[in-house]
Amino acid sequence: MESNAHALALPRSWLARLFIAATPPLFWLSALLFSRHSPGSFIATTEEDGPIENLEALVLLVAMVTSGWCAAILFRRNRGGPAALYSLLALLLLFALGEEISWGQRIFGVATPDWLQATNKQHELNVHNLKRVARFVSFAGLLIPLSVVGIATFSREIATRMPPRLLPFLWLPHPLFVPPWLCYLSYRAIRVYVVVRHFGLKPIGPVVSRLQEPAELIAYFAICAFLVCVLQRLRAQATRD
Repeated sequence: MESNAHALALPRSWLARLFIAATPPLFWLSALLFSRHSPGSFIATTEEDGPIENLEALVLLVAMVTSGWCAAILFRRNRGGPAALYSLLALLLLFALGEEISWGQRIFGVATPDWLQATNKQHELNVHNLKRVARFVSFAGLLIPLSVVGIATFSREIATRMPPRLLPFLWLPHPLFVPPWLCYLSYRAIRVYVVVRHFGLKPIGPVVSRLQEPAELIAYFAICAFLVCVLQRLRAQATRD
């Protein structure tokens, strides 16, 4: 039987593993260089409904479907607890997808109600840009990646201490997923640096602000890649059984 230390979800192909670990840093470096040397084109590329945001929506859609698929497999195996949590994750991803596209507001030309205009930072039909909610989202956007990096770094050691019945691969990302989340955290570090350096002035310019889009795409990619690895692992188990 496979030991818990090796019970983390990973693609079998080394090329796929290299893609997960190396693509986000390369993409992030390219985004930083692009924003530095061609800020106007970078802002246009990362604007609302631009190619980066559309990719974010697509990756979130794939992640949502994958999480729901994992939940269905777990339900069939009478794993009610994990199945419920993966179902909840699918709903959270659906919510994130809706928020990312402002629930189709721009697609269908829906106007933002007056009562929401006054409290929404971007004057859009979404929740995460509400002024009070935005503070919580910002805090979660730092705490969650930090936690994931810490867990992923020591996931092999944690897995050896988990009872096999808890299926470590469902909860513990392999260290391979550390680079994508470090890329996202580096974006948060850039924002902090700019705020501190320009303390008392208008802190965040449009270029730094728009770096949020490629950073979010990397985070969504990491979530989606992990879920795809979990799904492959669940299906492989079904084949062996």
